[in-house]
Amino acid sequence: MSAQRGAAELEAALTAATGRLADIDPSLRDTDVPSCPGWTIHRLILHVGRIHRWVAVALDSPEGQDVPAVARPAPDADLATWLRAGASHLVGAFHAAGDQGRVSSPGWEQPAGWWLRRCALETTLHAWDAEAAVGAPSPIPVTLALAGIGEVMEVFAPYGIDRTAFAGPAGIVVHCTDAHRGDVDLPDTWTIHVAADVVTAVPGEAGGDVIVRAPASDVLLLLWNRLDQRHVEVSGNAGLLDTYQKAACY
Repeated sequence: MSAQRGAAELEAALTAATGRLADIDPSLRDTDVPSCPGWTIHRLILHVGRIHRWVAVALDSPEGQDVPAVARPAPDADLATWLRAGASHLVGAFHAAGDQGRVSSPGWEQPAGWWLRRCALETTLHAWDAEAAVGAPSPIPVTLALAGIGEVMEVFAPYGIDRTAFAGPAGIVVHCTDAHRGDVDLPDTWTIHVAADVVTAVPGEAGGDVIVRAPASDVLLLLWNRLDQRHVEVSGNAGLLDTYQKAACY
């Protein structure tokens, strides 16, 4: 996938997911969201909209400057309009930042492309959360799900898995059965290696004690603890998958 094409697809995913979240019936916004315990759809909208605005400001902030938290919308604001406006502002900020843009706020230093992927996936995941709370959620498109799986492996798994939850070294393989429908430049198989002192994740199948096979959307949702192993094909030590889901702190 070229960088230009990848950015365009992520922007489209961000906009589409924002629209799905904004379009949920306002009368359902007090509905609890089972996949985000303690949250309602209203809180999801506030969370996503504030992230969009924070990143937009951070992209335009001087290097090393702290970016303050974003205020909540006015009590009488139309939340759907507020949410869409924030996403539109964010897409404009990515365009203005260009390929060399980055967030330099202390603790959040990453290139603009990293943040575009993060925002597209965060918004998509929470749109799925909201839809699952009120009905049947839309599957995550294959290419976007593959990008999300890569993000989990590169960004979250090495630092967000509690190694002490495992009785010993473990290898967890995930394989996407529909990757042929996505982008061939993105890996369809990853292995998470859990050792006593480190967690690593590598593309391909390498030393797995448990192997998960499922469509990319379900694999991503499993990695983010939105689905459990009843929704995927599991071979090998299924107990390790349960341990992973309890140990994943992200």
